Amino acid sequence: MHHARKRMATRHAEGIGHATTLAATCVLLTACATTVPPKAAAPSLSGIARYEPVSRPDEARYPLQSGQTSNAPTATRWSDPVYPPALVALNLPTQVLLVKLVIDTDGHVTRVLPDAGSEGNHGPHAAAFLQAIRTAVQDWRFDPLRIVTWTGSGADRVLVSTRTLPYSLEYRFTFSIVDGKGTASSGRSR
Repeated sequence: MHHARKRMATRHAEGIGHATTLAATCVLLTACATTVPPKAAAPSLSGIARYEPVSRPDEARYPLQSGQTSNAPTATRWSDPVYPPALVALNLPTQVLLVKLVIDTDGHVTRVLPDAGSEGNHGPHAAAFLQAIRTAVQDWRFDPLRIVTWTGSGADRVLVSTRTLPYSLEYRFTFSIVDGKGTASSGRSR
């Protein structure tokens, strides 16, 4: 009976030893297991569009006669263009497009004419950028161009006539991609 008890105790001790060895092995395997680091998220990209008027010394202007004045054409309402959403993921280099805006006698933009000599107006994605410009400027408003004719001078000056005429202005639009969240801005204060 003593031997039977001794054998049972030995088997019990062996069972505990095996369980302990198994538990230790599991702990070691868990500690040695390689973990795959989480994939870094791709940087969030967004596009920014900026624009500015371009003045050229050779651009055509209405000639003023003696006794005439004109107002400086000024934008009274504008909205920023939106970087074409379908092109953001392409992470394109900065795109610069030159366009001429034709403005009617009521101050509405009636046409957007791409500058044939501007390199950005001929790129593979130029049509999408030009559409973004057209969409933005359709709601722009300008002071109508007025040519006022006066007679006399000083206190004797008398208004003879006022003519409102169509005109055009050139603008440079720059589309860029930036990391993080960006907003389109004109750089103007509203």
